[in-house]
Amino acid sequence: MFYETLARYYDRIFPLEATKVTFLAEEFGRVKAHSVLDVACGTGTYALALAEKGFAAWGTDLSPEMIRQAKQKAERQKLPVRFPVGDMREPGTLGIVFDGLFCIGNSLAHLLAEDELRHALAAMRETLRPGGAAVFQIVNFDRILDCGDTPLPVIERDKLRFVRIYKPVSAELLHFYSRLAVKTDDG
Repeated sequence: MFYETLARYYDRIFPLEATKVTFLAEEFGRVKAHSVLDVACGTGTYALALAEKGFAAWGTDLSPEMIRQAKQKAERQKLPVRFPVGDMREPGTLGIVFDGLFCIGNSLAHLLAEDELRHALAAMRETLRPGGAAVFQIVNFDRILDCGDTPLPVIERDKLRFVRIYKPVSAELLHFYSRLAVKTDDG
């Protein structure tokens, strides 16, 4: 439910970062990638940016609302990016092998158990051609566990305020709390 609500504001909270696009394009260029998969793509921003650079891009996300928005953006931009609803633990259900794969934005942290993470990474590896490139991004959780309650930088843009805090609940588990405030025209 959280991501279905967040989808409406997602692009305003997390706008495209050109340096990430450049990094991804360079990494995929090193292995002469043509087809790339954005795992847990949100509203598809990075898959679309890579398509603009000539990659045959796909994006999957578990949230139907995120995927709906990604498809709308692809249509508006007239880009041939495919956006099926999909689980990052099972990218093989697409039936395609990709030259490159990426999972950014700390999406892997949604996998709570180590065996679940291992399964997802193995499934992603099976979806990647031999010699292909995979890029992953995560928060430094060791630092959070060492420091205790750790707020991430508050994001304030365009009448939005997004607060995120990690709280350790054990030596191996963190709870993630977030709050989105939207300022209306009437205050």
